[in-house]
Amino acid sequence: MKPDEQERFDRLFDANLQAMQLHGLRDKTIDSYSRTLRRVAGHFGRCPDDLSPDELKSYFAALLEQHSWSTIKVDLCSLQFFHRYVLDREMEWIKIIRPPRVRSLPDIPTREEVHALINTVRKLRYRIFLLVVYSLGLRKSEGLGLEVADIDGSQRRVHLRDAKGGKDRYVPIPDLTLQSLRRFWTTHRHPRLLFPSPAGSQFIVRMASAPMDASGVQAALKAARKECGIEKRLTVHSLRHSYATHLLEQGMDLRLIQSLLGHSNSNKQHHSPLRPHHPGGARSHQRSDRDAAERLPASLGGRLMHLLSNLVARYQGELERRHGHQLLPSHRQALQAMGRCRQSGSDVMRLQCSDCEHTIRIPHSCGHRSCPHCQHHESQQWIERQRAKLLPVEYFLITFTVPAELRQMFWQQQRLAYDLLLKTAWETIDSFARRDPKLRGQIGAHAVLHTHNRRLEYHPHVHLIVPAGAINGQKRQWRDKVAGYLFPAGNLARVFRAKWYEGMRRLGLRLKTPLPREWIVNCKSVGRGEKALVYLGRYLYRGVLPEKNIIGDYEGKVSFCYQDNKGARQVRTLPGGEFLWLLLRHVLPRRFRRVRDYGLLHGNAKRLVQRVQLLLRVALPIPELPREKAPVLCPLCQGQMRIIALRERGMTPLLC
Repeated sequence: MKPDEQERFDRLFDANLQAMQLHGLRDKTIDSYSRTLRRVAGHFGRCPDDLSPDELKSYFAALLEQHSWSTIKVDLCSLQFFHRYVLDREMEWIKIIRPPRVRSLPDIPTREEVHALINTVRKLRYRIFLLVVYSLGLRKSEGLGLEVADIDGSQRRVHLRDAKGGKDRYVPIPDLTLQSLRRFWTTHRHPRLLFPSPAGSQFIVRMASAPMDASGVQAALKAARKECGIEKRLTVHSLRHSYATHLLEQGMDLRLIQSLLGHSNSNKQHHSPLRPHHPGGARSHQRSDRDAAERLPASLGGRLMHLLSNLVARYQGELERRHGHQLLPSHRQALQAMGRCRQSGSDVMRLQCSDCEHTIRIPHSCGHRSCPHCQHHESQQWIERQRAKLLPVEYFLITFTVPAELRQMFWQQQRLAYDLLLKTAWETIDSFARRDPKLRGQIGAHAVLHTHNRRLEYHPHVHLIVPAGAINGQKRQWRDKVAGYLFPAGNLARVFRAKWYEGMRRLGLRLKTPLPREWIVNCKSVGRGEKALVYLGRYLYRGVLPEKNIIGDYEGKVSFCYQDNKGARQVRTLPGGEFLWLLLRHVLPRRFRRVRDYGLLHGNAKRLVQRVQLLLRVALPIPELPREKAPVLCPLCQGQMRIIALRERGMTPLLC
C-alpha cells in the first residue's frame, strides 16, 4: 500500500473504531470488524473506501473458497457498518452476495455419553471445567471467565457477568459441582480466577492474570471423544446443548430453560428436539433453580470428583459392620483424619485483608500420610534431597516381592515383618556389592516399602534404587560396573530367601503353611535414577489412590480406575465399605518409616557422598535460597492478607 493510501486507511480505520465504540458494539464484534477491514485492504492493496461492486464480488468469491458462511456474514456486516457510519453511504450488499439460510441441528450427546466423556478426560482442570459447562449450561467463554466471587455457595447459584449481549444472569449450581469447584480451587488457590492459566508452579499459577487457554479444553474433549468411540461431532458447546435437552426431557418448562441459557426470545430452540410441554406458570419459575440443580447430578450419575472425606462419611458404618473386628488403632486414626480433612470439623487459619479488612478462613489439611491430598510438599522435599545425592553412574531399581504364602503372616505381624523385609533386602544388596570382584566396597540404596499392587490388593514388596558403584573405604577407591548389568536376579532371590528365613528364626516368626520355594526379585536399569525417584516419590506420603482416580459412587458401590501392567486403563468397582477397607489395608503402623537410606546414601554419609561427587567431577547445583510463598491476595480488592489466627476451630470455605 502506498504511503498516501496507508495514511488515508489509518485515518478511516480510526474513524471506524471510534464509530463502533460510540455505537456500543461488544469487544469481540469490534475485533472481528477491525480484522475484516484489514483483510479487505490487504486483499486489494489499497484503502477500501472506493471499491466497486465487481471488486467486492471477486473478494467474496475468493473468501468463500477458504472460509465458512459465518465469516462471510461477519465481513458483510462489517463492510455495511463501515459504509453507513464512516463513509456515510449505503452499501447494496444484498445484490453482491446472499448467504443461504441454513439451520442445522447440532449433535447432542446422551447422558451416558456425557458421563463417559467427562470421566475419560485425564487432566483435572479440564475435567472440572467440562463438568461446570455441562451442569450450568455455560458457553465456553462464560466458563473460562468465572471468578471466585461469582460463586454464591449459600444460595447455590452462580452469577454470570457480562455474558453474550452484555447480559448478566443467575444459574443454579448443583451440590456436586460446588464441591468439585471447592476442591479444585484448593489445588491453585488463585484469589480471583477459578480456572487460571496453569503455566508454572502453584505459586506462579496463583499470580496468573488470565484464564487457561480454550484450545486445551477442546483438545482434551476431542481426545476423550476418540477414546470413548463416540462418532458424533462434539465440541465444548455441545455440553450446553445437552444441558438444555436433558432438562427438557425431564419435564422442565421451555421458557425456564431459555432463561437459564440467557436467551431473550424463543427463536433459539435448536438445543433439543422440541416436544409438547405444559406451561408451569409462576410456580414453575420459582422451582426452576431448584429443579435444574437437583436434576443434573442425577444425569451424571453422581460420578465425578468424589471426595474421599464424603465417602468416609457415607460408608463408615458399612465398614464397621463388615470389618470392625479387623480395624487396628492406626486404621481408625487414618479414617478419622481423612474424614475431617478440610471439612467443617477441621481447623482453619483466619486471614484478614490489610486494606479492606475482609476476612477469609482457609482450612488446614489433616496431614496424615495416607490422605490423598496432603503432604505434597514433603514428597517434593524428599525428591529434592535425593536428587542432591545423585552420582554420574547408572542406577538400578531392584524389587524384592513377598511370596503369597507369607502375606497372611505379614498382615498379622506388620511392624516386625515390614522392618525385616527392608533390612533383609539391604543386607542382600550389601553382601553382593562387597563380594563383587568389580566393586568390592560399600554401595548405597534408597529403599521404599510398598504394600499394594496396581489393583490395590495387599501385595508387600520393597523397591531399592541402587547406584552401580561402590567406594572402598580402606583404599579410598571408587569403582563402578559396566553399563546394563549389576547383579543376577536369580542369585539375589536365593540369597534373599536364606537371609529371610534366618531373620524369621531369630524373631520367632512361624508359618502355618509350607515355606515357599519360589522368590521373585527383579533388577533393571533405570538410567540416571531421577525418573525412578519421581516414581517412588508419588507414594511416600499421599496414600495409594489419588482422588481424581475415584470415578464412581452409585447405588452403594465405588468405582476407581488404574493402569494395568500394559498401560491400559482399567476400572474396578467395590461396595463402599469394601472400598474403604481396601484403602485402610495399606495404612502403615504408627511411626513406621517406609523410606530408608542405606550405606553410601545414608544421611550420616553426606560428606562421603560429597567426596565421591568431587572425585567424579560432579557439577554440584548452587544451593537455592528458601523460596518465599506467594502472599494470599484478597478476593475483593487484591490487597495482601495477613494471618490473624493460625489455628481455630470451624471452617467456612472461601467459595461460600
